[in-house]
Amino acid sequence: MHMWTAHFFLEHETNNLVYLRFGLIIVSAVLLIISLIAYIRHRNNSKNRDMTIIFILLTLLFVAIQTGHWQETRVGLNNSSQMVAFLKSVSQSQKTNIKNVATNQQNLSSGMIIKVNRNFYRVQFNNDSNINSYELTKTNLIDTHIIYNQK
Repeated sequence: MHMWTAHFFLEHETNNLVYLRFGLIIVSAVLLIISLIAYIRHRNNSKNRDMTIIFILLTLLFVAIQTGHWQETRVGLNNSSQMVAFLKSVSQSQKTNIKNVATNQQNLSSGMIIKVNRNFYRVQFNNDSNINSYELTKTNLIDTHIIYNQK
């Protein structure tokens, strides 16, 4: 069974791929501006026109890719922050350090397993859309071989 710690969710709240995509958009926009200025200064040079068209298409491509991934990234960041808040709540209610709490799922859902110190609990959430309360029921695992995903 795989289990994720709070450290995993804290590290993955900031998605470096988002920053890389925004960086590519900025670089391609700067190159577009430079080639556009060169094209305006030398209108007879077809090389500048071709480079401007290439950078327009490249910038549009990067913007389209980022727009497509934006919703997915937003949902992932929201799930990570919800999971961290839940794990902090469990650690406080069980009076333990958050480092001693792990879960078998990356998204909040009823039926997930939480490991607190050496004990395992099944989580049952209330039925409303804003997960405001939960119930922990002590449980036992059949397969006790656990792989921790911390990074």
